[in-house]
Amino acid sequence: MINIILVLFLFISIFTFTEILAIKYKINIDITRKISHILSGIIIYFTPIFFTKLEILIISSLFIIILSLTKYFSLLKSVHSVSRNTLGEVFFPLGVFVSALFFLPNNINAFQFGILIMTFSDAIASFVGISMGRHKIYILKNKKSIEGSLAFFISSVLICFFFYKNIDYKILLIPLILTPTELLLIFGIDNLVLPILAAYLFTIFS
Repeated sequence: MINIILVLFLFISIFTFTEILAIKYKINIDITRKISHILSGIIIYFTPIFFTKLEILIISSLFIIILSLTKYFSLLKSVHSVSRNTLGEVFFPLGVFVSALFFLPNNINAFQFGILIMTFSDAIASFVGISMGRHKIYILKNKKSIEGSLAFFISSVLICFFFYKNIDYKILLIPLILTPTELLLIFGIDNLVLPILAAYLFTIFS
């Protein structure tokens, strides 16, 4: 129980920090949203080391509820107040929940791999797409970019290399599957699909 309270405190601290950045310092919401995304993902990456599967499922469930309620009541400006239609902030803990359900405790590496793909590759793709994306792709009025997809691919290759520790076809094959998947996913559902798919691919190619 103490572990759960501690990690809840960490997440609340992240949200408080990004709220201050958004409200007091007028930092762009896309930036504060990605700060929350990355810091939360880093914490989740380490959870299998310190928490049981059940505790991770409980924490994920709590944040599915919390983020759903804050979105409904228009709270947490630093996370929810983006111009595009997205439920990515709610799909994030849901993706963690499903990944933990299927891959823990037997395959911690697969779980962590999926979390890193969602945490860094997805965030980097979004940042590059917003700041440098010149070649746009529109999917049901949702805007993606070739530059963002390229950034996602490169980031995923680096993450694969971090896990596999050698030059192998897997470090290219997995990103080649994940990159078009991320490109086609809209409304933030990539936060649900990517960690699960990435973890599954990791188990296949391990």
